[in-house]
Amino acid sequence: MKIGLVLPGGGARGAYQVGAWKAMAEVGIASEISVISGVSVGAINAALFTAKDAEKATELWGDLNFFNIMEINSEKIANHIVDILYEHKSFKKKIASLFTDEGYISRKRLANMMDKYLDYEKIAHSKKRVYIACTNVSGVPNGEVLLSTIGIPVGEVEYMMLNDKNREEIKNVLLASSSIPFVFDKTRINNNHYYDGGISEAIPIGPVYDSGCDLIYVIGLNKKQRIEENHYPGAKIVNITLDENYKSVIPPSLNFSPELIRKRIKRGYKDAIRILKKK
Repeated sequence: MKIGLVLPGGGARGAYQVGAWKAMAEVGIASEISVISGVSVGAINAALFTAKDAEKATELWGDLNFFNIMEINSEKIANHIVDILYEHKSFKKKIASLFTDEGYISRKRLANMMDKYLDYEKIAHSKKRVYIACTNVSGVPNGEVLLSTIGIPVGEVEYMMLNDKNREEIKNVLLASSSIPFVFDKTRINNNHYYDGGISEAIPIGPVYDSGCDLIYVIGLNKKQRIEENHYPGAKIVNITLDENYKSVIPPSLNFSPELIRKRIKRGYKDAIRILKKK
């Protein structure tokens, strides 16, 4: 039997996947997985899990908060305010100038955190194949990319394998997969430009199914990320899905409070143990 794992995105909710992975390691499934695919935060978790380091994953998530992974580009924001208030442009052009290839938040801090916690050598030489979904937006007008903010798929999904890549290549692919349009810069790889893989493929099951996996685990971060088995003939799909009663003014994908991170890891572990013991 060939086993695969699919890790969709969902920002801070990705802590749930860490708990589920711990449960899979405990029952002996994690070591049997041969193909992993991820997108956005699921891509970073995929890299961590490929290195077989559940403790490192827990440490990283314990170290996460909004301000230590994101740095606001105050200079760019100030320039846009000046542009809108004082430049002699039409209102349409002023609004269009807000949506550029350069984002408003730098990811240098996120890149530094990757360097701290990811074992690039283990990832490159892992026996597990790991695929990361990125959205190629080369030649796609910014106005069209803007449609992604209301859930309309844009661009072309590309799956990039991390195995046999060097440190910088792996890091660029992971950054590309999590480049939210207009919030972060586009990521350039081999003369193409990429944004978050989730704007073209929310659930990156393609390479796992195409690799011939007949048992596929999907650790979803909301109810919409459940996969129907009848869509993938010949494969048994096991959904482990976060279903939380969330009440806060902060969007769930941006709430990195330590208490909530711990709760999500614990919830992922409990849900996975319960589901895996039934199988």
